[in-house]
Amino acid sequence: MKKHCTYLLFAVCGESPTIANGAAIDLPEFPVDVDYEITYSCDEGYRFKEGGFNKTIKCEAFGVWSSITNCVGEYFLIREGI
Repeated sequence: MKKHCTYLLFAVCGESPTIANGAAIDLPEFPVDVDYEITYSCDEGYRFKEGGFNKTIKCEAFGVWSSITNCVGEYFLIREGI
């Protein structure tokens, strides 16, 4: 009779990324568990290119943070027609 092994994967995320012209709000002690969320806020006069002043990222499987962009100046967004 063959034996089957089951492996459990427990992942955590290390420090969250830093962004230009903004910062994370209420950083926890790291590492954090999968599904933990951190919200970022842009500095005054800046916002995320995809819109909005706040964006939340999540600790995903295998201990990787979801992606986040830098905050860009509102003048840049107007000039680029975004």
